Amino acid sequence: MEGGLSGLNVFALSFQGANISKEHVELKAAHITSLIDGTRLELEIIGNEADETSKLVPISRVQLIAPGAPIELIAKFGPPDPNNPGKILGLDPKTFLEKWRQFSFEAIDNKRTYTFEVNERAFMAFFKGKVGPRVTLKPENEKR
Repeated sequence: MEGGLSGLNVFALSFQGANISKEHVELKAAHITSLIDGTRLELEIIGNEADETSKLVPISRVQLIAPGAPIELIAKFGPPDPNNPGKILGLDPKTFLEKWRQFSFEAIDNKRTYTFEVNERAFMAFFKGKVGPRVTLKPENEKR
């Protein structure tokens, strides 16, 4: 996760993997879907230019992925930063958790579909006391 700690905006989630097959694969699509409201967010991928510089691009921009190649998919959150092209403003932690504390991940290549679900327990280290099980106080006026 980029951001989120100490009340900072959440800018991105990174999903790392690799082509562990012995063949080149074509990554066709990848997205996350909020299990709260159904919002779908297309992921981008980090690819290398001919000069070996890394760049975040839509999945449609990458060639076949070689066997053994690492794969890093990125979900970006929030509106674009008008003062910094290519950057985003992120989401405040409350807004992020309201929509993205539970989501499903899906990546599709030319061989199969990969899916898993993420719940709020994955975010407990980033948002201490805001998600997951916690001790809560009784209202002041409640009697025992």
